[in-house]
Amino acid sequence: MEIVICIDDTHPEKGWGMPDDECTLYLHKLNEEFGCKFVQFIPSNYHGKYPLSKHKDWVEFWKNKDWVELAAHGHYHQCERKDIGECEFFELDTFDKARDRINLMMTEWGKVKHIPDGWRNPGWLGHPVAIKELGKTFNYAAIHYE
Repeated sequence: MEIVICIDDTHPEKGWGMPDDECTLYLHKLNEEFGCKFVQFIPSNYHGKYPLSKHKDWVEFWKNKDWVELAAHGHYHQCERKDIGECEFFELDTFDKARDRINLMMTEWGKVKHIPDGWRNPGWLGHPVAIKELGKTFNYAAIHYE
């Protein structure tokens, strides 16, 4: 049996997936002992503080593991609206807003020479217009059934 564990919000901040973090050491152990594989759903500029292009070594650390897939999880992973949490793609309700944000996200990924196949909505919600645009960019989406 192959086990794949999905992890949201990984980003280059202490405690969130840095090479020497305790959580990262657990992932290594799980892979070694049980052959677990992981999908890291990563915002491309978490809260506007962690653009992937400024953390290329961190991205390479994860890219070099054949048991880890790097997937997209928004750009900022935050909203301008305060009433919807961090459901970034839920507030992007026009084609232009969604496409602009997707372009920002994919530009950041391009700067680290990785184009993710997969996508998961930050906060699990997305506006139908944004979802339609995301579907043109990614090969798959990890979603909830409810």
